[in-house]
Amino acid sequence: MGLQDLQDRFLEACKVGDLPGVQAALALGADVNCSGGWGLRRAVRYNHCTVWQALLAHREIQPNLQNQYGLSALHTAARFNIPGAVYDLLRHPTIKVNEKTQLGSSPVMVAAKYCRKEALAGLITDRRVDLNSTDASGRMVDQVVAVAVAAPHAEDKADIMEWVARERMGRLEEEGRRDSMDEESIDVDGMHKLRVYSQVKELLGELRGLHQMDRLKLVQEQEVESRQFVTKLESDYVAFLERQRLEQNLWFSQVIGEKKEFDLRQQESLNSLLKRQEQETMSLQGGASPSKPHSGADSPKSAPSRPNSRRPSLKTHAELPSCESLSDSSGPSLWEWTVPDEGYCTGSAAPGEVPVMVDSARKELECPICMEVMMPPARIWQCKVGHVICEQCMERVRRQQLAAVALCPSCKTAPFIGRNLALERISRSLFQVSAGTK
Repeated sequence: MGLQDLQDRFLEACKVGDLPGVQAALALGADVNCSGGWGLRRAVRYNHCTVWQALLAHREIQPNLQNQYGLSALHTAARFNIPGAVYDLLRHPTIKVNEKTQLGSSPVMVAAKYCRKEALAGLITDRRVDLNSTDASGRMVDQVVAVAVAAPHAEDKADIMEWVARERMGRLEEEGRRDSMDEESIDVDGMHKLRVYSQVKELLGELRGLHQMDRLKLVQEQEVESRQFVTKLESDYVAFLERQRLEQNLWFSQVIGEKKEFDLRQQESLNSLLKRQEQETMSLQGGASPSKPHSGADSPKSAPSRPNSRRPSLKTHAELPSCESLSDSSGPSLWEWTVPDEGYCTGSAAPGEVPVMVDSARKELECPICMEVMMPPARIWQCKVGHVICEQCMERVRRQQLAAVALCPSCKTAPFIGRNLALERISRSLFQVSAGTK
């Protein structure tokens, strides 16, 4: 790395406040006073306290170097109102407090021109600062107050002029006392006391100035800490919102997955119920029709046909012969018709009673509310899970629940989704067969 690159890195580190970068550049041989002391002025301009303190502690630092307009580091601190830099620069042993720019302005005049109250307060308390110096136009400090500000505050301008006038008056009073002491030829002891008193007063003034500078530095440090604290709070808040968003997305994904699984289970249960009902319907409707009698001339009429072991069809009652329609004189013999071998039609057929075949399906056709068999023309409703109920009880439940969509009284959670047409068809088939057998 060349020397110019090293110096450029040094100046950039001074600008951004990179203290380790500044120290590394100086350790590699960078000139602390390169570019006419621009590094120190940059550190002061951008208010990097640790950087300018490290530069002022360097043994080769020249704090009075000026740029092309005659501005030194102390002028820069006064121009941009950096009271901490003013305090540290005034403590440097080689500082020149009354250096002037090309326009003849000293640091205290620059602070007055721009109404920089904190910087000016630190300058005028230093006895080395000349309050009676003039610029290139012959103006003193109190005559240039706020001339570089477009719209100054009247209160700030009045305060600065009052401070300058009071400080100038105090210095005049001290000079007057010294002159009177010389004219009156005060004895050695009295002169010693006056000198001690003057020194004490001067030290007291310096102490007050130091106290004020300490307060200003503390306020400035607190402002920096406040900005850092606010920045940290903002970053923490953004991180918190990001975590909350991720957790919310994760929760929504989990809920959606559970909802899909729940819907799938319900659909599978519904499909299983419908499949079972369809199988039951097919099993009830899948019986064989009775075999026809032999009508050929060679077959003997007196020989009964062999009974068929298949179950009779239950589609319509017209397909099954009744006992009243059979006679000994006409048509086939009663024994020629297929008789079921499993006792479907062996039950009671008294009025108001159902055959044993229908009675075996009574449990499936009973309404769970009124316990009545849902015979045609009753309408059968079912919930989403598959529980059935008659239409009258369903309306009664809806009125009791005061809702447009009633919940199933069996499972208490699923709403009614419509009529169970398959079970209604089974009911019609069964009771039509029952009516045909009576």
